[in-house]
Amino acid sequence: MERSFLSVREWVQTIRDTTDCDDLPIMICANKMDLRDEKAALGVKVVTTEMGSKLAEECNAMFCETSAKTGSQLMTACQEITR
Repeated sequence: MERSFLSVREWVQTIRDTTDCDDLPIMICANKMDLRDEKAALGVKVVTTEMGSKLAEECNAMFCETSAKTGSQLMTACQEITR
């Protein structure tokens, strides 16, 4: 989980460097939110909502949390990025 989080800034910069669109909407979508509490209880370092929100703000991107397993917030993420 944390490994992907640490790469986000680089990915966002790559997107911005390789597109001609100045106002391209970017969404940082944190997946596997259904596992966060379980992993944290086991002592695994997890990315918090606050950390994700702060990163998205720094990257001038939208932020959402989802779970592909449960389907939680998937529709909301799709609706937000298309607005």
